[in-house]
Amino acid sequence: MPTGEQGRLWGFVDWATQTHTACVVDASGSAVKEFSVENSPEGLAGLAVQLTGLCQGQLERMAMGIEVPHGTVVDALLETGFAVFSLNPKQIDRFRDRYSPAGAKDDRRDAFVGANALRTDPLAFHRIEADHPAVVELREWSRMDQDLGQDLLAQANRLRAQVLRVAPHWLKLCSAADEPWFWTLLELAPTPAAAADLTPRRVQSALRRHRIRRLSPQQVLATWQSACLGTPAGVVTAVSAHVAVLIAQLRLLHQQRRSAAAQLKRCLAACQTVFTGPSGRPGAVEVALSQPGVGLRVAACFFGEASRCLAGRNLHAFRALTGTGPVTKSSGKTRRVHMRRACDSRLRDSCFHWARIAVQRDPRSKAHYAALKRKGCSHARALRGVGDRLAARMFVMIERGTLYDPDHRRVPPGHEKA
Repeated sequence: MPTGEQGRLWGFVDWATQTHTACVVDASGSAVKEFSVENSPEGLAGLAVQLTGLCQGQLERMAMGIEVPHGTVVDALLETGFAVFSLNPKQIDRFRDRYSPAGAKDDRRDAFVGANALRTDPLAFHRIEADHPAVVELREWSRMDQDLGQDLLAQANRLRAQVLRVAPHWLKLCSAADEPWFWTLLELAPTPAAAADLTPRRVQSALRRHRIRRLSPQQVLATWQSACLGTPAGVVTAVSAHVAVLIAQLRLLHQQRRSAAAQLKRCLAACQTVFTGPSGRPGAVEVALSQPGVGLRVAACFFGEASRCLAGRNLHAFRALTGTGPVTKSSGKTRRVHMRRACDSRLRDSCFHWARIAVQRDPRSKAHYAALKRKGCSHARALRGVGDRLAARMFVMIERGTLYDPDHRRVPPGHEKA
């Protein structure tokens, strides 16, 4: 077996939907082989065979790079036994300037540039490793739950727009039109004319079924039957039909999201054995769920999307992925610190929600938010600062295996600093 860098090979696969382009270079940076790979089971099997032949079956001699850190190509390479690394497409664009200052671009050139970048700048690449099956399942359910939530919100907004056309005063009862009891009332009386036949008993039955206690049947009935300006008959008929379709879709989405929440709970329980804590102490999942503002969905997103950061206690990477860590640009006398935009959008939203709820429930987070606001920070900037502080605290607690205690290190009354 050849020793040193002379016997090593570096490859890169330029990913595409139909045909991938691959290039393998040697220690001198010269292309050893360039070929195309069909995006099919046969093509991926052929890719593994060709790469194995190039390194003469000694898989440790070859490292493979790719832009996307997931998918069938990555799975095929990992299953074969190759070391696989991913690189941000923006970085590939910068590496391309080394070989083409004029900006020329094609798939063969990108594969060659990527292979040489992996050879010369391996630290710029991130090694891909197969996740635990429980983490993979948790991540998929978390993404499904978030997508269902966005679909539910979009359909509720459409329903609200339809109600505004015929009876805007009904929205005083449910301004967002996103609650199942409101949909039930719309099914009972979808138009102002049908509201005249609504009885207190039917309204009371609907409220009791959905456990609504903040409104009495008399209040609901008074609002639903209050007079409004006339609406053309054609509009009322069209809106009634549209509302019926939207409510059916909303009920389905609501049921699916409840099922997704049950699956998230199951998957998080399964992940407790993956993210274990110090001997005899709570694990990372239990510690995260003890934090104020971290609920089922936020925890599922953290352990699904940033599992390696949490398992490796890598706070720096977690701050970068969630967008809480700012970006500093310093040159000469100029120094600017601005918001990090290159991050995981799902993690950013979850961390933002975490900070928002923590400000409402955690006195320390509320005080830190107020201090940032006094310095002139905007609402979003202050929440990012709170989220950054919360993340640092959570990582320390995960490392120590301790649950959140609101009274920990609290200064007793009368002992505050002057």
